[in-house]
Amino acid sequence: MEVVDQPVAVNRLMATVCGALGIDHTRQNMSNIGRPIRLVEPDVEPIRSLLLS
Repeated sequence: MEVVDQPVAVNRLMATVCGALGIDHTRQNMSNIGRPIRLVEPDVEPIRSLLLS
């Protein structure tokens, strides 16, 4: 199977899911051992048209 109409990179999809859940995707989280972990790279933009629906 192949996406033909408006393909989206995985990191943009993840940023969009975070936005829909009210999670700041640009925030850096810390693991329980003090290691920084990002959900998505901070420069990735979510798909605004999906969040405004």
